[in-house]
Amino acid sequence: MSAEPDRQRFAERFGYSWHKFNELTKRQEEQFRRWTVDLRPERDWRGKFFLDAGCGAGRNSYWAMTYGAADGVAFDLDERSLAAARRNLAAIPQVQVRQQSL
Repeated sequence: MSAEPDRQRFAERFGYSWHKFNELTKRQEEQFRRWTVDLRPERDWRGKFFLDAGCGAGRNSYWAMTYGAADGVAFDLDERSLAAARRNLAAIPQVQVRQQSL
């Protein structure tokens, strides 16, 4: 049995979510800070390169760049997710947004 139908279904479900809920919010920044609690924005992101695998709407890439990361790659599978990420990261050309799978 192939895992492809499951992968496709998950990608479609997440794609729908990121298409519908794609705005960046202060609450999402707080969540990002909790996920990266050991990294201080004023110090630890400066000049770093990151990989945002399964980037969704690009919010984690956005926060990393606002904290001083030099550049990064954000990728996802679903085109709706990528469209949201491209919109949210449009002003940050250092982040490459790609359609890829893990």
